[in-house]
Amino acid sequence: MLSSLESFQGDFPEEYIATSAAALLNQTHRVPQTQVFGFTVRPAVIVIRPVLRMLEQIADEETRGQIARTIFDATQSFSSKRDLVESIGRREQSPNLISTELADELDAEIVSTFTTPPPHVDKEWDLARIYHFIGERTGTPAQLVGEMDAQVTRAVLRSTLSHSTRQSMGSRHVATQATYPWDWLVELYGTEDALSAAVMQLRQADGESDLVMLAERYLSGWRHRSFTDPDD
Repeated sequence: MLSSLESFQGDFPEEYIATSAAALLNQTHRVPQTQVFGFTVRPAVIVIRPVLRMLEQIADEETRGQIARTIFDATQSFSSKRDLVESIGRREQSPNLISTELADELDAEIVSTFTTPPPHVDKEWDLARIYHFIGERTGTPAQLVGEMDAQVTRAVLRSTLSHSTRQSMGSRHVATQATYPWDWLVELYGTEDALSAAVMQLRQADGESDLVMLAERYLSGWRHRSFTDPDD
């Protein structure tokens, strides 16, 4: 359904673009990953494409910037705010939809208004990268030392979870393996002990969830190497 919205470019009523785009962005965390020809398509890509089609139909640059600003203000998660700015103001392969000045202004607002835990932490689908972005912009490592909020840990782990897949020639079976960028997570929390304490707190809240069990596997010393190793 989201993909089919792209075909309506040019027909979106301009007065409804801001509210419609923000409504989509506010549901990014609910969109599942999709496999297309063996490749994983991130939910953010699925959601942002119709938003781009809406904004691209607005010819006047000033009007487009005003609508983009309204969308940004109505978007609840920092994850979607940041993705919006990247998608319309930091493009490398095509012209930007907003000015560099506006993109800088919106990024600065993300930094100045960010709090931990975020007010809509359950909707933060890219929280680990938001902490990294804040750290880059402020020049201070965004270490979550002492962060014992289970919601934050859950959102951070969920946002870094990825799946690698492999399908053998002539086989219909697709093998999938869940992984974390473990070294990056340790850097984010400061030490592996701090990350371990956060995972323990999450276990108390969620029990033996998939996120917790995978984290504990890493804490036991396991590291993802390749599908060829039967122990992986």
